[in-house]
Amino acid sequence: MRSLPLPGPNLAIAASASLIRSASVIQMSQNWSVPNLGYDECHHAQERGVTLKRLLVFTMFAALLPLTGCPYYVPAGTVVTTPASFDRSFSAAAGAMSDEGLAITVRDPASGTVVGNLNGMTVTAGIQQQPDGSVVVRFNSADARDPTLLQRISRSYDRRMGR
Repeated sequence: MRSLPLPGPNLAIAASASLIRSASVIQMSQNWSVPNLGYDECHHAQERGVTLKRLLVFTMFAALLPLTGCPYYVPAGTVVTTPASFDRSFSAAAGAMSDEGLAITVRDPASGTVVGNLNGMTVTAGIQQQPDGSVVVRFNSADARDPTLLQRISRSYDRRMGR
């Protein structure tokens, strides 16, 4: 880097400042193995780096853009069923019996049994988890005073399960 000669006593100060700057740059490049690049070379290298970063960001957004525009809608009237869990089925069976007016007298998840009474009639729900992960629910009644009661409980159970 050169400094222009200045008239008067400032000439010596400017020349010495110029020598100190160039000596420190040379010393730095020798000690740290940093190449002594001029302004234009550094500026172009920075521009290339910025251009590559911009290209990378643009490519990333361009690759992700198609993924945002493809929603999947379930047609109206389609029931989406999820596999029934034991806890959900047990709660739905007990709730269905309560919905139909039965007083729950036994609620034992460990054995999978729910027992309810209505006007002296006893209804038992048995919930069992199968080895394949499915759940079987059975409603039984020894008394046949109200033949539609088990059907109503079953419909209430299906509603609670989202069927």
